[in-house]
Amino acid sequence: MTFIVPVYNTCEYLSQCLESIIAQDIDKEIIAIDDGSTDGSGEVLAQFAERYDFIKIISQENKGVSAARNAGIKAAAGRYVYFVDSDDYLLPNLHFADYLAVMDKEQAPVLCGCLEWALKDATVLPALPKVRKAALSVYVDNTSQQHYVEIAPSLVYIDALIHRGFFPACFIYIIHTEHLRRYGIYFNETLTHCEDTLFVTQLLTCCEFTMIETSERFYYYRHRQTSITSQTNDPNSLSMPLAAVNHLYQYLLNHDFSPQMRVRILLMGLTALGGGLWNFTDFDTATQAKFKDLLTPEIYGMYQLYHALNLTFRGKSLRRFGDIEAMFKRWLDK
Repeated sequence: MTFIVPVYNTCEYLSQCLESIIAQDIDKEIIAIDDGSTDGSGEVLAQFAERYDFIKIISQENKGVSAARNAGIKAAAGRYVYFVDSDDYLLPNLHFADYLAVMDKEQAPVLCGCLEWALKDATVLPALPKVRKAALSVYVDNTSQQHYVEIAPSLVYIDALIHRGFFPACFIYIIHTEHLRRYGIYFNETLTHCEDTLFVTQLLTCCEFTMIETSERFYYYRHRQTSITSQTNDPNSLSMPLAAVNHLYQYLLNHDFSPQMRVRILLMGLTALGGGLWNFTDFDTATQAKFKDLLTPEIYGMYQLYHALNLTFRGKSLRRFGDIEAMFKRWLDK
């Protein structure tokens, strides 16, 4: 397995990240992409690479996390890849070897685990009902230590994922490297936000395949206030989701999907729009006024479509729908 670790100015957390991967009992390589760090992260990487011959370093000028991950995909020698952000870490004693054996046996190109989210002090639970029930027993109710693994068609998994609520995180998936290369699935390098949404949507919908999900937590997701996705009053937190939606529409145009699959893709991909508008409602009034031109009748129409699809498919309103609806009325009426 190849662990792909994009690194940009995370010196404070980098050693813990790398050590958590090194400790996993799996035949591995680690590809760390130094994306133009200036805080000493490069020196930390060099020290680890000197100690472990399975650590490879790619150094590049700052191009962003998407370009860094893509460089890792292209350089990966492992049959499977796993993404780890350098300010996060893997939980100990994961059963990676067992999972790869099952993936080989079932010819399943993708396996999904769970993550622990520091900001919410919670576990992001699985999508498939039986796997979700097992994770609840282990991590929430503390009534069991027995994990559950389920094999299902990808369409069944996608539907369960949408019903649960789509959480687009690339770092909960073990992915067959050839699956990415065969279907040309890479991160969009023009996006600084929502690159995961587009990537995971394409990963799961590029074809129909056998999917595996486990109730085991793989990943500790640290939510740093200095990270790109945590910055408030940043217009990119709306403009980039809007750009991601445009790329989503291009993806739909370029492929002959069934009407049913198109609905699934819209429900997953428009998560970016919902998140971006949610961010905008948290802007202060002065910032909203400055960037109100980002809110157009066309964007309002897209959001209404997303809400209608969500009501039809999940039977519930979008979170903060009333706040976002009021925001549109306030700024579009001016």
